[in-house]
Amino acid sequence: ASLSPSPSPAGPDHSPSPSPSPGPCQSDFSAHPECQGALNYMFANWQNPHYAPFNLEPTRCSLQGYLHVHENDKCPACPCAAQPSSCETDFSAYPDCQWALDYMFANWQHPDYEYYKLKGTRCSLQGYLNAVE
Repeated sequence: ASLSPSPSPAGPDHSPSPSPSPGPCQSDFSAHPECQGALNYMFANWQNPHYAPFNLEPTRCSLQGYLHVHENDKCPACPCAAQPSSCETDFSAYPDCQWALDYMFANWQHPDYEYYKLKGTRCSLQGYLNAVE
């Protein structure tokens, strides 16, 4: 199942939508004609619960990386999207989290998780566990 951006209501959103900024990501989209429109859509809709498992942030890098990886190369790769994880690692308030992460690291490629397009990274799996499980 593809997770193409589609206009679906996410309910009232009282937070302002950030504006796309050039940042360090590639902005020549001649080889990706749908990219700018998809980025504009994602900036307006990144908080939609449909995207929760992907831990998106309202940054060009985050959204362009999502469109490259999860939307069939709709945008070019963004070098800033490959930065090291800064996910929280103190799970003292969540006693089952480390066990669940260990399980997900061993099983994230199982067909049951295909819909979520997990990447096998700590942040991807932790985001999935936070949003879905």
